[in-house]
Amino acid sequence: MKTNIVAKYDCITKCYDIPITIGNQETHIKFDPGASSGVISLLFFREELTEEKIQKVISFCEMKENSIKRTFSSSAGKNDMTGYLVDAGQISVDNIKLDHLYYYFIPQNGRSLGLLGNDFLHCCKYSHEICGDIIISEIDTNAYYNSFMNAISGKELTDYIDNISEEKDGPSSDDDC
Repeated sequence: MKTNIVAKYDCITKCYDIPITIGNQETHIKFDPGASSGVISLLFFREELTEEKIQKVISFCEMKENSIKRTFSSSAGKNDMTGYLVDAGQISVDNIKLDHLYYYFIPQNGRSLGLLGNDFLHCCKYSHEICGDIIISEIDTNAYYNSFMNAISGKELTDYIDNISEEKDGPSSDDDC
């Protein structure tokens, strides 16, 4: 698929940035050619959940048949994080529509994190200038889509998170009176 996706280089943060649209939500995601995989944390899209609700999200991901789980180390190497392979479904990356975008969802991270990694870039033809933008001119969507199997539906995951976000938390100490 011919494209003209531009990962803009920010000289201050020394990061690449790409606009994405998932559903009606427009945001920016970091593009990290040095990261082996794309990852998105829970806090990238919504407010922090209680530990009880995070455990429910983890159980939801674990119960999905053949779900793929992977452990990531933080860039500082201090904390391991578990991610679950998710298919975001239809998405726009810099106004280019893709039928699928895959990433590892990290429910427990403590910070907002969203990035595309080398698992996306390795299926792309691109050019890069020194200290400049990365321009993706072509994506081999078949190779990209065939690299991933058994991903959790992004819609199912976000619907589940939306539902538990609205649930009341467990009993408070005031209820014990």
